[in-house]
Amino acid sequence: MINTNQWNGKLYVSTNLEEARLVQNTNNNIILVIIDDDPQKYFVTDNVTGAITLPPRTNVLSVLLPPYSAIDNFINGRFDFAYMAYDEFLHLDPAVQKCLASIFTLLFSNTDVMLYVPPDEDLAVSFLNVLVQYLESMYGIVTSKLSDKSKQFHCLTNIDVNRYASLVDLMYTTKSITFDMYCLNYPIEYTYQSPTVTYHIAEQLNLPPEEYIQLSNSVYRCIINRKNLLLNQNVNTNGITPILQF
Repeated sequence: MINTNQWNGKLYVSTNLEEARLVQNTNNNIILVIIDDDPQKYFVTDNVTGAITLPPRTNVLSVLLPPYSAIDNFINGRFDFAYMAYDEFLHLDPAVQKCLASIFTLLFSNTDVMLYVPPDEDLAVSFLNVLVQYLESMYGIVTSKLSDKSKQFHCLTNIDVNRYASLVDLMYTTKSITFDMYCLNYPIEYTYQSPTVTYHIAEQLNLPPEEYIQLSNSVYRCIINRKNLLLNQNVNTNGITPILQF
């Protein structure tokens, strides 16, 4: 049984900065993540200190922007290739994975996150749609739209065992959660671990070398045994501390 009750954060997307700022100013529990490569566009002057800086609870990052290959295909009208290049980038780039893990950790700790993409051109909006689809298909994370109250969802509305396991795997392998938190949140129905996760845990636990199938089985037993031990100790499964590394 998957327990997603602790995932109370919502993930919003917007291309309207004024709308995003308004919501952020009225909701102290929301982090604004601006997907752009020019932070200075969003600097403001602090009324008290006079310092020129980003507003509170605001991050500007470029890591989620599409790579050159995707942009080049888009500009030249090869839209399918453009979207495929961006989707592959989201799947494989380590910096993207670490960034997403940080966002997921915020959601887990009941913090809302808003992804803002400037609507400078159709390219940005098109790639935002690819990102939204990737988050749902890969991790079961559903985004909400600020402009439509009927489309504001619990971020794990559309989740299953495989996608939830991928979500927890990512948070663990990027060191966003501890091994104990990983075990507590690991769905016992999921008996397969990716080789990356298997070798990562085997190294951490100093398990003896084995053929991969045997090693995978050993890792699974370690996870379940640790999970049961922690549950018997009544450990709080919500105890994940956000690691903000944007």
